[in-house]
Formats: sequence, C-alpha cells, structure tokens
Amino acid sequence: MRLFFALPCPDQVAARIVSWRDGLALDGSPVRAENLHVTLAFPGLQPADKLPALIRLAASIEASAFLLQLDQLRCWADGLLHLAPGKRPGALLNLASQLQQKLDAEGFKLDQREYLPHLSLARNCTVPVSVAPPAFCWKVEEFALFHSQSRPGGVHYEALASWKLQLAE
Repeated sequence: MRLFFALPCPDQVAARIVSWRDGLALDGSPVRAENLHVTLAFPGLQPADKLPALIRLAASIEASAFLLQLDQLRCWADGLLHLAPGKRPGALLNLASQLQQKLDAEGFKLDQREYLPHLSLARNCTVPVSVAPPAFCWKVEEFALFHSQSRPGGVHYEALASWKLQLAE
C-alpha cells in the first residue's frame, strides 16, 4: 500500500482552486480536485499489516486546528506547480513534526528533506509562472491517512482514517 498523511482540501476550496488554475491555461497534467491535499508525512510503500500501527500512531497526535493560507504560487525544477503558504503556521509545523517523529520512532523510514508544505496543482509544467495567485484559505480541523491507488483513469487517493484536531477554546 502506498500511504501518506495529509490535510484534505475541503471540496468548496478545491473547486475554487481548480477553477482558478484552469483559467491559467497551463501545460502539464493537472491534479484532480478530489486529490488536492497538503502532505504531512509520507511513509510510502507499506505492507497492509502496518496499517493498524499507523492508525494507532496518528490517533496519539495532539495538535491544534489552524488557519492555512496558500498565497504563494511556485514551480519546482521538476515541473511541479504548487501553492504554498507564505508563512507556515506553527500548528502545521508542529503537526507534521509530531507525525514524522512518531513514524521515525516506530521504524518507518521517511525522506529527510526539509518539510515544505504545498498543495500540488499540476505536474510536468514547463510554462514559467508569472501570475500572482489569489489567497486560498481554510480552517484545518483534521488530518487523514490516505492510500494512493493507480487506476486506469489516473491516481485516486482514498482516506482510510481521519483525526480531528483540537479546537481553540
């Protein structure tokens, strides 16, 4: 199973992002609205018998809900066009850090690169991006464990479990 933890993009926000992105007339392969997310940690290929440990590990996370504003449009050298937060919320960094530490403690091997939160818009883009993005924002109140599955119509992400974040009082 190809697994990852992520913040699912709410349907209404995803629809607005896709509408805006499609108006840019970019090349490349657009990410489908239902697949929009911000990855927190990527355990990658795992046998199905590791699923209970991942679910138990995620259930032990104590993190607060937060506002996520994606206000930077960027394209990496590999052609991944994405939105990113200009200012990374501390609660987001805490959530990702907790997940990564717990995964590491349980023996799951993760990429050791710096965590750069982003929402992928399209792959294999070659057009330089020179538009100012609008600010897309939502209150993040949960995170989920997703299973990435290749299908004839493209990749599909299925949420296997989700966990609520603590609301501020």
